[in-house]
Amino acid sequence: DPARAVADALEMVENGADFIDIGGESTRPGADEISAREELRRVLPIVRGLARQAVPVSIDTRRAEVMAEALDAGARIVNDT
Repeated sequence: DPARAVADALEMVENGADFIDIGGESTRPGADEISAREELRRVLPIVRGLARQAVPVSIDTRRAEVMAEALDAGARIVNDT
C-alpha cells in the first residue's frame, strides 16, 4: 500500500532518518524475480509521494530503466544492487 509506505517513511524521517531507501524487488538469495514493469508499479508511487514531501529518496534496484524513472519521479540517490 503506497499510502502506508509513505506514512511509515515519514515517521522514520521524524525519528531521524536522513533518507529513505525504496526497493521493489528482494535481492536475497533465492527470491523470485519480478518484471521491471512490476517493480516500477511498486516503487514509483512511493518515490513520488516522498519527493512531494521533500524527503530524500534512494532507489534500490538493479535495473537501469527503474533507476531512470525513479530519478525522474524525484529520487536523489541510486543504490545499484
